[in-house]
Amino acid sequence: MSRSWPVYSLRVPEEVHEKISKAARQNKRSINSEYLHRVESSLEQESTLAQVLVELQRLSEKIDALEGKKPD
Repeated sequence: MSRSWPVYSLRVPEEVHEKISKAARQNKRSINSEYLHRVESSLEQESTLAQVLVELQRLSEKIDALEGKKPD
């Protein structure tokens, strides 16, 4: 099965590329797959963090209500 993903040129500092290359070898991935994995992981973490922050706000409001306090 052929992939028809867009091709992008990315400028990366040499030290970052070296770290990605090392991680790719350790994880038995191609360099491209390692870059993609890192970007996807970052986006997932960002989404998860947003969900956690929403839940913390909800819980904080619930605690304030139970304590009879007004939110700041």
